[in-house]
Amino acid sequence: MSALACHIVTTEQLLCRSCQMIYLDTDSMENIENFCRVFLPMLQSARNSNPITDIGALEEITLKEYNAELEAVISGNSGQREALYGGRLCCLTACEDSTLELSDMFGRVPVKRLPREKIMRVLREQKGHLQTAGLICSEEDRPALTDLLIRSGINRVTRAGDMSSAFAGESHDGEYSLRRYVRMANVQL
Repeated sequence: MSALACHIVTTEQLLCRSCQMIYLDTDSMENIENFCRVFLPMLQSARNSNPITDIGALEEITLKEYNAELEAVISGNSGQREALYGGRLCCLTACEDSTLELSDMFGRVPVKRLPREKIMRVLREQKGHLQTAGLICSEEDRPALTDLLIRSGINRVTRAGDMSSAFAGESHDGEYSLRRYVRMANVQL
């Protein structure tokens, strides 16, 4: 989990293979909230080791936080802050739904429930847009979960801290570039 936290803050979630959200294999919001309480100090430690130096990124974070507070007040949901686990320039949001979405970047990550029996149904809807899944699980569960993620449309399954790392000969964004420049034709003689 510390490798995932480090990955989140070092990439700032700006790369196409960066962590955009965290799914947990659970149906319980209590498990989501417990995870957020345990993971936030790791994320904060990673942020402290990798501070944001870009003034534009700091400005964006500040504006998004202020906008979220205003929206909560306007919608009457200002008491809903218990779902937000905030640190200094990083936060986790415990969400009740399982919908796949992009993060707000810069160390701001939604955490959602997705029991393995619902993985196919939830992820398959976004099949053409799925790239990398960083998998944290026991070694016994890894083959079955990897197979399930690939059948759901994920192009690449790695360990959580290695999502943005590449290896020689690997496709980019699930596509091998040479296919763009080569045409195959069939001719019946």
